[in-house]
Amino acid sequence: MTIQKYQGDVSLIKIEKAPKNIVFKKLNKDLVVREGEITNHLHLLTKTKEAEISYANFLDEWYLKIEKGSAVITHPEHKEITLDEGLYFIGKQWEYDEIEKRREVQD
Repeated sequence: MTIQKYQGDVSLIKIEKAPKNIVFKKLNKDLVVREGEITNHLHLLTKTKEAEISYANFLDEWYLKIEKGSAVITHPEHKEITLDEGLYFIGKQWEYDEIEKRREVQD
């Protein structure tokens, strides 16, 4: 079962496995997963004290592996989102219209 959550222009999807060539690194501090183009506000991932998390950036999108504990993504203009144990894809959210067809959501 796929779980999707959204925070402004950020899309969070719980996935079963990451692409083969992804190299994960241990997360030791907060991680900026996206900066708003309009407001410059940050979508900031903060892990809980007991959390064991690794991350990878691939083509300007993030993969996050939470092996123990949890993490929270915050943004000043949106509700915070808690991520529990699992593997996540964190990417851009896109919107579609009849003129431009596809464009990146801006926050």
